[in-house]
This record gives sequence, C-alpha cells and structure tokens, in this order.
Amino acid sequence: KKAKSYIEIGYQQQLSFRLSNGGYSVFGENYSKVTSTWLTAYVVRFFMKASKYIPIETRIIETGLNYLANEQFEEGDFQYTGALFDPAHQNEYGFTAFVLLTFLEDPVSFCFSFY
Repeated sequence: KKAKSYIEIGYQQQLSFRLSNGGYSVFGENYSKVTSTWLTAYVVRFFMKASKYIPIETRIIETGLNYLANEQFEEGDFQYTGALFDPAHQNEYGFTAFVLLTFLEDPVSFCFSFY
C-alpha cells in the first residue's frame, strides 16, 4: 500500500514537468519549454510500468509516445533534445536504443506509435 502511494505521488509530481506537446522538460513548462527526448522516454517508460499498479491516463502515455515518434529521423535514430545532467546516454546509438526500449515496453503502444 505504501509503495502504491509513492508511485501515485511520483506520477502526480512528474505531470508538473509535462509540456503541451506531450513531452517532458527537466524544469517544467513554467521554467523551460525545451523538451527533453531522453526524459520523455524515461517518464513514459515509468508510466507504462506504473500502470500495472495505479491508474495512469492512457492519453498521457500516448502523447508522450507521439512526441517521441515525431522526433525520429528517417534513418531510424532519434533527435536528441533538451539537456541531461549525466551525459551517459548522449551517444547516438545508446540514446536510440534507450528510446526504442520505451516503445518495446508495451507492444500495444509500440504498434500505436508506428502505424
């Protein structure tokens, strides 16, 4: 019960960093309108996992996936936007793999985003 409460609190707090385009910013819309593709992938993946334990609005996940899908280049890699404090995912191959893992987290969402 306590773990579910922490997940719900995290979900509500993370929504304050959601931008109108469906992506997420490190500082939220009041401070920065620059969407972070890495943070968006991370948050959407967390929401997919959390949806097994608490109700998560489907449109929140879908708009995040739509944002990410729109950031994909024709060659298959993803545009890196926003800033990270830890540059570990700034390698283009690692970053693309990280974003793709978000789509692969849920087969239904994966199909939704690419068709």
